[in-house]
Amino acid sequence: MPIEKMGLTLVIVVSAAAATLWIASLVAPSLQATGNGWPIIVPAMMIGYVAWRLIGERIGKTRDDRLE
Repeated sequence: MPIEKMGLTLVIVVSAAAATLWIASLVAPSLQATGNGWPIIVPAMMIGYVAWRLIGERIGKTRDDRLE
């Protein structure tokens, strides 16, 4: 794996973790009354991020070059 790709992956993972914690800290006060939202919110955010990346990558590609 090229160092640029590994570095970019590391930056994205750390940024996603930081964004998840930041959003969780904003949402936490509203969930303290129920407390049942955490098992649903965090995986939903992760799935949403992966879907966003996949859609963005597929829209940006004009040809199928995964075999090259």
